[in-house]
Amino acid sequence: MQKDVPNLPSCDTPGKQTEEQFFKSYKKRFFSAVKWNTFESLGYQFIFVLHQIGLFLYCDRALYGKVGILFSACYVAVTLLVSGFDGGLLPFFKKFISDKKSFKTFLLKYVGPQLIGMIIGAYFLWIVIINTHPFFELSSVTLFLLTTFIVVEGIKKILKHLLYLAFYNRYTALYEVVQIILYVLTVWGCRWLGLPFSVELFFLPFILYSIIFCFLCARTLSHYYQSLALPSCFIALPSAKTFLIIRLSVLVNQVSRAFFSSNFLIPLFALHGGFQEAGVLTFANYITHACTSFFQKIALSPAEALFSRVKQFSFVFHYRALVLVLYLFCTLTTVLGLFVFFKGQACAQALGCVSLEQLTWTVIIFFFLIHLLESMFILYEKFFLMHERVKLLALGNVITCLACYLLFLCKLPFFILVGSCVFIRFTFFIFLSFLIYNLKSAPIGTFKALK
Repeated sequence: MQKDVPNLPSCDTPGKQTEEQFFKSYKKRFFSAVKWNTFESLGYQFIFVLHQIGLFLYCDRALYGKVGILFSACYVAVTLLVSGFDGGLLPFFKKFISDKKSFKTFLLKYVGPQLIGMIIGAYFLWIVIINTHPFFELSSVTLFLLTTFIVVEGIKKILKHLLYLAFYNRYTALYEVVQIILYVLTVWGCRWLGLPFSVELFFLPFILYSIIFCFLCARTLSHYYQSLALPSCFIALPSAKTFLIIRLSVLVNQVSRAFFSSNFLIPLFALHGGFQEAGVLTFANYITHACTSFFQKIALSPAEALFSRVKQFSFVFHYRALVLVLYLFCTLTTVLGLFVFFKGQACAQALGCVSLEQLTWTVIIFFFLIHLLESMFILYEKFFLMHERVKLLALGNVITCLACYLLFLCKLPFFILVGSCVFIRFTFFIFLSFLIYNLKSAPIGTFKALK
């Protein structure tokens, strides 16, 4: 295992190396993470898209829509359950990995209580639901399965995020690709053996392989702990109050994004048009999500790790890091966007999805733009987190959500309402872009390893 920060002073003293030298070292790690995430995205999304095309062709359309809604609802629940814990780590992760003692304190004081609270909270909610209100006419056993899925995915999200921040992308990439291969083989293998498609068949294998994934991540984190330095001086860790404020701001941003994401729009559309129509929309969402998550995975996860390392640098290096990520992000977006606009429909039909003509291609492009816009908001959130100004972004998100809620009260047609909400988000995005651009003239500060 490599040392996390070679030759980096762990105490509050100026380092011998310059900011430029440290930035070059972290830049090299950033591109190494990009390389492994590219491997993960290509392998994962290729298998995932083929899997979804097969399901769209051979699975009952109403069941396919129902499963899509359940997956979307579960991932919204995962976001609420994690409550911004993963996103709130960026400003403080450099201090948490200063030495073994700091990292152990972080695991015991922050990660442990978070995982325990997630487990207790989720199963308590399951007990309340089965005793008070039916949910999609699902049995208590199926609801227990969905609750377990939410818990396991929440734990997996946190552990995987820690490995991302540690630049251990080579491990997460291998784990993700192997998991999707085993999952798809299991689902279609059961189908080949004569088992019908069902909610349980789609969720149970995913849960089992995610549990294995979590154990592998925990094992890798234990090796990472061994690679950290021994305590050499006192490191001031953030207080529980400071971390709570940051993570609550992150949660507000995540919930705001969820309201404009397909995970929220698909269940909303199901209420408007039913499960069968939602099945078509689910397929359109999966195809566009596979495209946009390709560059989101490649650019955003390594960007967060890079931002966490250069947080203590002068602002000029913060801006250089942002420009580096934006350049990569825009390059991938341009190439993939041109492909989707001009060749996407033909390629999808060539893969055997003749019934794609039943879809409105405009809806697929619409989902593509939604995913793209929300990816940019994630990147901006990471940048504001680096400056611990994420509360400003949270305030803006609350205002945009309130504006969209007022439009909802006007009872506009579904697609006009969604289009208007996306326009409001885009306006907010332009405002943030001008704000960040005007910050680039900030003076260069003095480098310190840790504040």
